[in-house]
Amino acid sequence: MRVKDIMSSRLVTVAPGTPLKQVARSLSEHRITGVPVVDGERLVGIVSESDLVRLEQETEEDYLRGRRWLRRIRDGARRRHRTAADVMTWPVETVEPGASVVGAAWRMTVRDVNRLVVSERGRPVGIVTRADLVRAFGRSDADVQREILEDVLPSLGVSPNDVHVAVENGEVVLEGSVEDELEACCLPHAVGAVVGVVDVSARLAPRHRYHAGAFESSGVGPADPVADAALRRRV
Repeated sequence: MRVKDIMSSRLVTVAPGTPLKQVARSLSEHRITGVPVVDGERLVGIVSESDLVRLEQETEEDYLRGRRWLRRIRDGARRRHRTAADVMTWPVETVEPGASVVGAAWRMTVRDVNRLVVSERGRPVGIVTRADLVRAFGRSDADVQREILEDVLPSLGVSPNDVHVAVENGEVVLEGSVEDELEACCLPHAVGAVVGVVDVSARLAPRHRYHAGAFESSGVGPADPVADAALRRRV
């Protein structure tokens, strides 16, 4: 599953000169927690609820201290922080539409952010949030099974006729035969990377085995040097 499959393409943006009151209204009206700041088509920053709350909190803390000189500083800060450009965060954490959902989740976790702007050649085309990821990870067993059968198996050259795929509560069971031990090793790892999979059990029988320089075909007899050389190139 890719970011483009779960991102919101109904992108709400503001200009750098947008007043903060208008930014707050945009967040509230569209029920979003962050809005990209765009200059023309160029992404220049992002304003989140946290940025606005932090500004208001700092102002309130100064007021509660009751110090006139702090209130004067506060009032000056408020006058300075009038537009999106004054409080926006830069650089913005971005991700490409074709990136994997698992990679996007990893990036959010490492960067400790709640959203990623989906950017294509520097132009924002969507946004993906932690809520989007939670919905993706909670996808149905049928969707998980469909992706394994239609995307994962073909990408490894494995026929759905050779491997039976069962999914229950995100737990995947693979049973059948594959070309060789390399496929038997790689397939469970590839399936485990599918969004929504929580565990993988595999009972896969390789039709060919590679041992000590000899490529053995089940029930065929002596090693075939041509096949052995082909396997060496694959490995």
